[in-house]
Amino acid sequence: MARTETQTITVSKTYGKELLFEAYGAILTLFSLALILSLVTFSSDDIGAKIASSPSTHNLLGPVGAHMAYLFLYLVGIMSFAVASLFGTIGVLALFRRPPKITILRVVSTVLALLFWTSFLQIIAPKARPFDVRAGGQIGMFCGEVMVALFSRTGAGLVASGGAIIATSQVFGFSLARVLRFLISLLFRLMKRLLSPLGARLASFLRKKQQQTESTPQVEQQSALEKTKPAIKVSKLERPHVVGPSYAEEVEPYWVPKEQEEPLMTEDAQSKPQIKDEGSEDVPQNEKRVSLLDHVPEELQVPKVATKVKVKAAVQERLPMKLLQKSYEKPPLSLLDMVEQKTSQISNDVLRKNAETLERKLLDYRVEGRVVEIHPGPVVTMYEFLPAAGVKISQISALDDDLTMALEAMSIRIVAPIPGKGVVGIEVPNEVRETVYLREILASEAFQKSKSKLTLALGKDIFGNPVVADLAKMPHLLIAGATGSGKSVAINAFLLSLCYNATPEEVRIILVDPKVVELQIYDGIPHLLLPVVYDPKHAAAALRWAVEEMERRYELLARFGTRNIQSYNQRVERILRGEEEMTEEDDIPEDFLDEDG
Repeated sequence: MARTETQTITVSKTYGKELLFEAYGAILTLFSLALILSLVTFSSDDIGAKIASSPSTHNLLGPVGAHMAYLFLYLVGIMSFAVASLFGTIGVLALFRRPPKITILRVVSTVLALLFWTSFLQIIAPKARPFDVRAGGQIGMFCGEVMVALFSRTGAGLVASGGAIIATSQVFGFSLARVLRFLISLLFRLMKRLLSPLGARLASFLRKKQQQTESTPQVEQQSALEKTKPAIKVSKLERPHVVGPSYAEEVEPYWVPKEQEEPLMTEDAQSKPQIKDEGSEDVPQNEKRVSLLDHVPEELQVPKVATKVKVKAAVQERLPMKLLQKSYEKPPLSLLDMVEQKTSQISNDVLRKNAETLERKLLDYRVEGRVVEIHPGPVVTMYEFLPAAGVKISQISALDDDLTMALEAMSIRIVAPIPGKGVVGIEVPNEVRETVYLREILASEAFQKSKSKLTLALGKDIFGNPVVADLAKMPHLLIAGATGSGKSVAINAFLLSLCYNATPEEVRIILVDPKVVELQIYDGIPHLLLPVVYDPKHAAAALRWAVEEMERRYELLARFGTRNIQSYNQRVERILRGEEEMTEEDDIPEDFLDEDG
């Protein structure tokens, strides 16, 4: 009984305190509105002896409002509006039972802010024209005169403005550093928005200027080259055409002997590409290709002459398109090893024992639940744990080390929760791991039915299903890991996936091997755009060419109104078959045509 009375008294006091706050809030809010109305409608004619002789005043609140407005304007000038707004803010917060926290620092900061602001206004604008009073009032005039006497007018303005900003930040509790960062970022965004069009126009002008310079043939340099009569020449690989699955041309090597004006790619018995001249005898097999990266002097600059050919004429001259290379036969899967291994089935007793251990260990940490499903895989086994109602997922995620010790495993992984399911996945490595062979993944339905020519074999998931990925959907691929974690195995699997899935007409590869021993076994395969690069300097040159080629292809895609190489190739095929017409303004690159067209 006594306890009930105590609770009733406490509730009554709390309720009375809240009502008191509401009353204070209502009073301050009404006072703020009245002060703002009296300030807005203030007229100097309402002050003094004129009130008695006037039947009515100009102020909406009458003589009381006129004198109240005059009092505030006389003391603090136009800062009266800030004082009225401050009263209104405090009143609204108190009305909604969220009064501001009043501290000594905040009270002192409020007084200082009022003094500094009135002084600053009085220094920069002594007279407030609409009200015919001093801008800072009597307080601002007194403080401003003291500051001007001490620091001069300029120094007083700096001191007053700085003090006003600092005091205001303490009143409202905002960080000056954040405000400064915001203002700087806003300034940079405005400058960027203003200067970006100018920069784009300047870049476009310089690009056109460079194209005009490149399109001008350099007669003196060509004649110099003719006088020296070098035994080699630059082929069209410097700007190859965008290759595709059905019409792309074979890319020539960087350097060929001068007497071979129209080289064709052929294959000998050892599948090594040789250079053959049409209508002439075969080139000996011991004729080695000279690498561009090894023998081109840096000073040698071969002039480029840009030529535009209208599409209609190009289509007539180009039908039908012929490939420069013999048909490529994909290697058979029989070349890859496939050892018949005994599937190490984990006994049901071991799986149940591990499930019971998981449930018991989680229960020790007050995590109730049960294992509802078990999925044994080739490398790991997943246990699906259904937590009881009220159990937080974060509690389970924090117990990975404890569960690892309880199961005596190397490590475990907790998937909390499994996407699409209301359970938590706990992956435990198997004691005996199954070897995943590349041949098994390449022969799988997922790899064989993949439409992309850049399909990569990744391995198997935890359920034993083959996993493949499209390299075109992840162009920025980084393979990282500790020594012995399988980085080289992954790279070799990716390269073999490309060789088994795409022809040299469809995919070209540039390999850079600084270690010299990692990728040398791929030197000579027809998919290589140039021999395996070992020197870092040569690698930089090869990658620079790749960047230029990428930019050139983007220009082609934009010119033809396509977004990727597949749609570009499909559209060009339709043009060559006469199924689609193009406007006269559209043009086709010179390297798209043969020598006669």
